Amino acid sequence: MKKLTKRIIHTITALSMVLMLILSLIMSLRTADTTQEVTDKAIDRISHFYIEEIAKSRSSLISDELDKKYNYVNNALDVISQKDLESTKALRNYLGKMRKLYNMDTFALVDEKGLVYTSHSTCSGKTRYPFLAKAITEPIYSTVLNYGGDKQLFLAVPVSGLYFNNSKITACFVEIDINQMMKSMAYRYENMETYFNLYYKNGESLTNTDFGKIPSGLNLLSVITESEEDPKKVRKVVNDFSSGGSGLTEVNYGNEKAHLFYIPVKNTGWVMTILVYETVINEQVSTSIAALMHHTRTHIFFTFILIVLFFVGLILIIRNTTHFKLEQEKIISQRTQQAYEKLNKETNAMQIIHSVLNSGPWRIEFDENGHILKCNWSDTFRKLLGFNSEKEFPNTLEAWSDRLHKSDKDYVLKAFWDTVNDISGNTVYDVEYRLLTKNNGFKWYHAAGNIIRSADGKPQTYVGLFTDIDENKRNEINLMEQFNIVNALSRDFANILTINLTSRTVKPIKLGGYVPESFMENYAADSSYDTFFTEYIEHRVYSEDRAFMNEAIALDTIIQKLNESDEYSSSYRIEEKGELHFYEFKYMKLNSDTIIVGIMNIDKIVNDAREKEKLIVLSETDQMTGLLNRMSGELKVEDSLKKGNGGLFVLLDIDHFKSFNDTYGHNVGDKVIINVANCLKSAFRENDIVFRLGGDEFSAYAAEVHDKKVAKSIINRFIENLKTIEIPELGDRSVTASIGATMIEPGKPADFGDNYKLVDKGVYESKKIAGSYVTFL
Repeated sequence: MKKLTKRIIHTITALSMVLMLILSLIMSLRTADTTQEVTDKAIDRISHFYIEEIAKSRSSLISDELDKKYNYVNNALDVISQKDLESTKALRNYLGKMRKLYNMDTFALVDEKGLVYTSHSTCSGKTRYPFLAKAITEPIYSTVLNYGGDKQLFLAVPVSGLYFNNSKITACFVEIDINQMMKSMAYRYENMETYFNLYYKNGESLTNTDFGKIPSGLNLLSVITESEEDPKKVRKVVNDFSSGGSGLTEVNYGNEKAHLFYIPVKNTGWVMTILVYETVINEQVSTSIAALMHHTRTHIFFTFILIVLFFVGLILIIRNTTHFKLEQEKIISQRTQQAYEKLNKETNAMQIIHSVLNSGPWRIEFDENGHILKCNWSDTFRKLLGFNSEKEFPNTLEAWSDRLHKSDKDYVLKAFWDTVNDISGNTVYDVEYRLLTKNNGFKWYHAAGNIIRSADGKPQTYVGLFTDIDENKRNEINLMEQFNIVNALSRDFANILTINLTSRTVKPIKLGGYVPESFMENYAADSSYDTFFTEYIEHRVYSEDRAFMNEAIALDTIIQKLNESDEYSSSYRIEEKGELHFYEFKYMKLNSDTIIVGIMNIDKIVNDAREKEKLIVLSETDQMTGLLNRMSGELKVEDSLKKGNGGLFVLLDIDHFKSFNDTYGHNVGDKVIINVANCLKSAFRENDIVFRLGGDEFSAYAAEVHDKKVAKSIINRFIENLKTIEIPELGDRSVTASIGATMIEPGKPADFGDNYKLVDKGVYESKKIAGSYVTFL
């Protein structure tokens, strides 16, 4: 019983083991079959993904290549010069250079008569090139059958502004070797080859090459229609071709099945296609799969786990292999894209740099003897000078050199030619100079450049940049002038201060004389101008001069005077130990927001008090004009008015005097002042008081003139005298003056300050009328 039971148990165990083995075998075989199906599907999906990624990258490369050809054409048209259009030989030479430079089989120009000019011939193009039958108004791509029946692809673009042999050049076209482009894109890995081709939307091929095993003359859409049984799939492919869509389909031709991916090429109306035969893909993996399956069936009985591990390992191997291929393709695509992006970024960066720096490039070409062939001034270069076209500023060296400032011309041209003639290449052209602009006179510019030389050191191309530095240069000059002003003032003036016009405050530069007590207490802080000078006048200025000085050195008065002239001064007296001493405030504008003022003791121009009488004589005379100076003139007029003499009192200043200095220089401005002084002196009598107030302001007083008619005749005589002034540097420009006058009644004392304000108002009213004019008040 026990033996029977054991036998039954052993039998059941053996049967169970056999059953488990059979089940394991069945499951393993089923697993193997399932694995093969899954592997096939995975390979199919990966293949589709692989083809799609390649198609996108190749389509982008074609677009970029076509854009490059288009840019080549535009670059070639940009550099064509009138010299290249002077003769057929010159034109063919130019076309030959462009063809070689850009590695094109054909580079041609077309005129309005349909004549085609190439580097080796001239012919009627409408028969040979059908796309010329219509006017070229925009860039087009067109194919042409040559005499052997092969297709040629051409890019044609419209041209304007060029003439040859009295005919207008209307178009330019170049041949694009599309067959070579397609061959260069073919991808081969071991026995696996990927085919590329371009088709029109109607399925006709652009190239002369076979597409895999599909002959070049066949219509691709016809091949798909014949091989595809599902009409919906056929309609989708046809619609995609027509509307610019992309997709993946299968093609059967010659009993071989292939994967076809298509994608539109941007801006062309073409369709990029990629063909990979299924047999090729299957061959790549069939051997491995067969070996795997054989190995699996052989060892299925030994270990199920081992089989699973083999399958897992195989799947991982296939996955990694496919992934590696995809990664390689992606890397190639990314590197190509990065190269294009880098080029675009560098181009954009150079354009941005030129825009930010406001710089204009220039280029000069030399022949083999070192003589200039041609100059090329860029549009930015011309705009920096105020010109808008080559007609206004021609591409010649003289157009530039003739505009150099006479003080800069010799050394600039020397630097230019020294760089050209230095065959060692060590000399670099780097200069600053003034150049005459179209509308803004002379401006400062910086130019730098270097020479590209042949192997024997001869100059070939001179390239450089041209930059506007006018504002910086003038600021530099102004700073130097300001430094010289401060330096000069520091030698002669006891006190020097700056005035901030925005905050109306003063700040000390030098304090060597009298300073108000409150100002000394706040020496480090900015003080109010009004407070400083109010206290200064109250405690320092002679009592009879205070009212006048309160008006003369008010900040608004100073601003007005400095808008009319470069400097302004006002004199006053102080009393110390019973003696009167003369002092002067002198104001000069440093910049738009700052004025510098110096306070000087006029007595210090002599070293010995015993020579004070000589000082008085010297101090009464204006050294430039020989007239009385302001201090002596005002004192004499004031003394006469206090005695009740009355008479004619005149105040005037020269119209637009500041522009004489700015336009012609201070030397001419001095000549204007001297001539006006002589006119005024000759209009009045010898015993009248004629004096210069300072800058371009003058005054005159005739104590014995009490008749207004006589007064007017004197002033009219002065105005007529102004018309006789002849200063060669001024050319036809006349000198005029604005005059204020008043008749002071004799017999009673009159106040000088009140009458000065009155005639100053008259000057202001006269300035409203052009030319010399007098206003009586």
